[in-house]
Amino acid sequence: KLLEQYPGLEKEINLADIYLKENIFPKKHLTESKKEEVLDDIYDSALFYRDSKIKRVRKIRSFARYAVAVSFLLLSGLLIYKMVLTDDYEQITVNQLAIENIQIIYADKSIQFEKNISIDIDEKGMAVVKGEDDIEDYMIDIDTQYPNTIIVPYGKRATLTLSDGSKVWLNSGSTLTFPSKFDKSIREVTLVGQMYIEVAEDASSPFFVETAEFRVKVLGTKFCVSAYEDQEQAVALVEGKVNLISNELKAGFPLLPNEIAVLDISTNAFDKHETDVLQYITWTKGYLTLNNTPMGEVLTYISRYYNLALDCTSATNLKSVTCNGKLYLSEDIENVMKSIATLSNTNYRKTDNTIFISNN
Repeated sequence: KLLEQYPGLEKEINLADIYLKENIFPKKHLTESKKEEVLDDIYDSALFYRDSKIKRVRKIRSFARYAVAVSFLLLSGLLIYKMVLTDDYEQITVNQLAIENIQIIYADKSIQFEKNISIDIDEKGMAVVKGEDDIEDYMIDIDTQYPNTIIVPYGKRATLTLSDGSKVWLNSGSTLTFPSKFDKSIREVTLVGQMYIEVAEDASSPFFVETAEFRVKVLGTKFCVSAYEDQEQAVALVEGKVNLISNELKAGFPLLPNEIAVLDISTNAFDKHETDVLQYITWTKGYLTLNNTPMGEVLTYISRYYNLALDCTSATNLKSVTCNGKLYLSEDIENVMKSIATLSNTNYRKTDNTIFISNN
């Protein structure tokens, strides 16, 4: 059927057929390791073919390998499309929300920035703000007597290097309150939203992250804190050791690398388990790692990241749909939605401000 519909792709389709028979079929499901292997194979092939300095013979081999990978994606996409094509569409209404600026509040002053920014604060409290284009620096002489606040609205991101050398990545919809210069005996910041932080080690001055429901105590480590008001509260530890203390239960809750702790709001207690914690920080690199992630969670993240209002009230059948794979957060939201459809084995189309998704 594919050959009849696309006679010009005979060579690619035959290559895809061979590739699938040798590497995939008759397996019904791909393991995560196999998915990664296929993705790496495609990526390496693309880089290999792109290098113009490679000898012609190697180019031909690479092109064949690349053609196999591309045609495999083409064939898989067509098969998925035929499998899920149905008139039973779920509707999601999409509206772009008003664009807000990143705001820095210090002492009795405030300043706003239209684009994503990075802030470097030196030991004297002087802050240097750079835009994402790195064309112009903005100097702020922060008053050391007052706490400072950075508000990152939906659709924006920011990074900070605090006065002690700790590095912070702030995700969309986050607010961080911090001093321009830390006290010698204690370092403390307050968070609403999500951040990844690499804390500079200082045994004489413990570092605290305060949220509405709990606080995190560290000396020097790398971890991600999710503390959105309307979402699951969690801490994922990449490196080092932290101690969690909920507001209600004052006893410490230790966390080790490759563990995530989730706060149960009903009991104010933490529950932890081992996990691949790197999946919780890939957003700092511009993509999401999805592992049986519910469609609802993915759409919630997308709405914050791109500053969108997604009305999914009528899309009841999508609650059972999950996504697997890597989702690259490009500037084109429609490309992102198409990728979500592929990663969740659903069909996607868009008309005006309405997205139509049908599950399998």
